[in-house]
Amino acid sequence: MAFRSPLRTLLRVRSLREEIRYAELQRAQQAVAASAQQLATAVQRLRAIATQRIKDMDAGLTGAELQFVAVCGSEIAIARQRQEEAHKGLVSVADSARQAFLLQRREREVVQTLCERQETEHAEELDRRAQRELDDMFLRRMWSSETPPAHSQDEPPCSHSVSEKRA
Repeated sequence: MAFRSPLRTLLRVRSLREEIRYAELQRAQQAVAASAQQLATAVQRLRAIATQRIKDMDAGLTGAELQFVAVCGSEIAIARQRQEEAHKGLVSVADSARQAFLLQRREREVVQTLCERQETEHAEELDRRAQRELDDMFLRRMWSSETPPAHSQDEPPCSHSVSEKRA
């Protein structure tokens, strides 16, 4: 009969929770990567605007055009700051997801260790029982193969053990 630890059900639940936490962690990491890409794009835009502004000054743009370029640049800088704040929030969420995943993994590992220990103890108990049965069978054969000692009719078969107990 195969032994099934009662903790196996709990282990399955812990494993499923770990998988869910891992999926959440992956989604959070993907969001952080996308946010980092958006930040890199915003920085590239700001550099391009600064480069274009220098070229425009050399080309002799009017004050209104230069002011428009400056306003656009400041709006992009504000948007970049917002993205950086959002990115920091996403990094915080990803860190929380990582901590939750690691906690769930440790909990699963504890339950798994307990299950394995129970199964090992059960297997050892089965081995001890089997060995005990073999020992009993060996002793029975030994006792059955021995010839009982010859007793005289005057002396009961267990008289020496009775007299020793009385003394």
